[in-house]
Amino acid sequence: SKLALNLRDKDNEPLIIWDVGLGAAHNAMAAVRCFENVFKELSGNIRKLEIISFENDLDPLKLATKNNIYFPHLHHSAPFKLLQNHLWEHSSGLLTWKLVQGDFKEVFPHEKKPDIVFYDPFSPKTNSELWTVDFFKLLFKYLKEKDVSIYTYSSSTLVRASLLCAGFYVASGVGTGPKSNTTKAFTFMPNEEESLLNSEWLKRWQRSGSQFPNEYDENMKKNFSDAIIMHPQFTKH
Repeated sequence: SKLALNLRDKDNEPLIIWDVGLGAAHNAMAAVRCFENVFKELSGNIRKLEIISFENDLDPLKLATKNNIYFPHLHHSAPFKLLQNHLWEHSSGLLTWKLVQGDFKEVFPHEKKPDIVFYDPFSPKTNSELWTVDFFKLLFKYLKEKDVSIYTYSSSTLVRASLLCAGFYVASGVGTGPKSNTTKAFTFMPNEEESLLNSEWLKRWQRSGSQFPNEYDENMKKNFSDAIIMHPQFTKH
């Protein structure tokens, strides 16, 4: 997500991260550690950062903090304070971490629009409503006026196709753990176009067995397909 680079930017506006699916706070704490490293390197002369974590089930974080000997990323006061107060602030005042509890679909329109989104709700199989075309369209409509980048662990063909259908520009992301690649999505055409899904991906998608959501009828499939084929990401070539 180039977080360290963005923190070095002397923009007067705070950098805002949405951490969708707090879980055991792996993504949020990676952002906190990154901030602290850059803060130390630049003697505090960095951009302000606001992290907004969304979660409807705090049990994973509660369990992990009680057994944090097994979770080195939680060897820090921040997650404990977040559970206590739903808010933690760095001593410099340049970093705040806020917890928003509830259904993401219902609460996100009340929060500041992000610059970066870590999209990590539970899998499409168990939390399918947050991975649908309709929800991605709702999210795109809310974010489209701002230059936003989204990072998710999923590399699913259908997830990528759904993001494209919703209007996002979509690229292959770096691998993590056992996954050879992940997914990035953008509200605007990114400057670095080399990782954008290209015509070869489009051909593979058209041959895929998971081309469309299972519930789609023929008319819905046509509209879905047309939206992807006519996406500027592919028509610009």
